[in-house]
Amino acid sequence: MGKLKQNLNDLSDESQDLAKDYLKYISLTASKKLALLIGVLVTTFLLSLIFLLVITLVSFALAGMLNTILDSQFAGFGIVIGIYFLAIGLIIRHIYKTRAPLFSNMFVKILAFIFEIDSDRPITLEDIDAEKKLVKQKIATDKTLLMTNIKLLKYTVLETIISEFLGFFASRSKNKEESEEENKSSEEENTNP
Repeated sequence: MGKLKQNLNDLSDESQDLAKDYLKYISLTASKKLALLIGVLVTTFLLSLIFLLVITLVSFALAGMLNTILDSQFAGFGIVIGIYFLAIGLIIRHIYKTRAPLFSNMFVKILAFIFEIDSDRPITLEDIDAEKKLVKQKIATDKTLLMTNIKLLKYTVLETIISEFLGFFASRSKNKEESEEENKSSEEENTNP
């Protein structure tokens, strides 16, 4: 019975480990998706803000430059437009190069803190993917171990049932032998006056 109890405890512990690994995998997936979503929103906001500033400053530059210092109608206009197009170009190049929106890694770090994801080094989107692979492998290993322990539990239950069943017959034959010995003893006592 002790062996059966130990197998049940092992099975319970491994089930808990498997559930924790699933939760970690889900939180890693959610962290990445949420970081990407927030990154897209912030990038869109920044690009929209830059475009709004471009339009506003272009209007002011055009109005101001037409009548003032440079004695040129388009010099101030060209400089302001050039600076903003350069900034937009750098942002688009960065997004294209990294395949991730601006500030995604910053949000990954924030979400890693929120979801209490342990790491010895700074967490990035690539680290989340690597961690997801490791957790997925651990889940597969835990499933295999859990299935092995379930099979072991079945065999232990079967062994316990068989031993109890055989023990029942053994005790029954022992009781029968004891009763026969008692009968012989009592017959001997009855025959010996």
